[in-house]
Amino acid sequence: MKIEIKPGINIQSNDCEKLLSILRAIPETSSDFLRRYSSFMICIDKLEGEIEEKLEELNNDVTTVSTQLNSTIKDLMGKINDIKKGLGNLPKISTEVETKVNNVLEKTRTYLERLNRLALDNFKVSLPTILDAITSEVNKIMNLMAVLRSIEDEIREYAEMTNTLLNASSIINQRVAAMDIDDFVNDLILLLKLDSMDSLSNYLNELRRVVEARRRELSDTLSRVNSLIDRYTRIIAWLRKRGANAIISKLLDETLFSKRLGVPKELLIGIASLGPNVGINEEELAREYGLEVSVINKYLESMWKAGLIDRKYVT
Repeated sequence: MKIEIKPGINIQSNDCEKLLSILRAIPETSSDFLRRYSSFMICIDKLEGEIEEKLEELNNDVTTVSTQLNSTIKDLMGKINDIKKGLGNLPKISTEVETKVNNVLEKTRTYLERLNRLALDNFKVSLPTILDAITSEVNKIMNLMAVLRSIEDEIREYAEMTNTLLNASSIINQRVAAMDIDDFVNDLILLLKLDSMDSLSNYLNELRRVVEARRRELSDTLSRVNSLIDRYTRIIAWLRKRGANAIISKLLDETLFSKRLGVPKELLIGIASLGPNVGINEEELAREYGLEVSVINKYLESMWKAGLIDRKYVT
């Protein structure tokens, strides 16, 4: 847009108009006419000099304020274009933010229109305030985008961890409660309509706590999965040690849970999960399975006779 400025040139203490009036009243044939005419022309020359000086000052002032205005607006519009390019991968949110950006552009145009047709002196006085107002509006939208980008990063991390958690939880048959991306988007749309940076900042802080809780949940689940894998690894190693045993082969055919052995399946799997060549502590097993030590010893005796463990007593 173009902004017009009124020059506002004011020549002080000039007598040319008075001299011209006197000159017009004197007959051209009068002996005083040439003297008066000379005085008038000297005044005109002086006036032209003053005008040229004022015009030079005016051009310098206009150049200064024009450069300041154009530079500031160019910088702010560059920031707004960067905002538009960095709206992220949430289309509904991008639409809301773009609406706010367009509102800022409209406010900018409205503010600049207030400068149009002002006298230069008034223009220079008003310009800093107008630019401050425009800068403030642009900074608001930039701060908004900074918070939204942080929120988007947290949502992305939450989604990635949740996907890993769901896969890990299926291994240990654990249920996982999770928010969908649309849940976050709907929250953000409502917050954007409130037009409150405090509300968005509070949401970001709460989201960070949610993400941190998910991180701890994922760590715990992965630890449990690793423990399960370690347990199966030890069972496999134990089975390899006892693989030549005919009873083991029979037990494998019956998924390790043969009632004919007379040993509870939980105890049998627990002992197998210790891995091969590990000493068995009867008292610990008794506490773990809620049995008497004598009962544990009876089961261990049965397993020894079947060739599942060594005396006394090693897996």
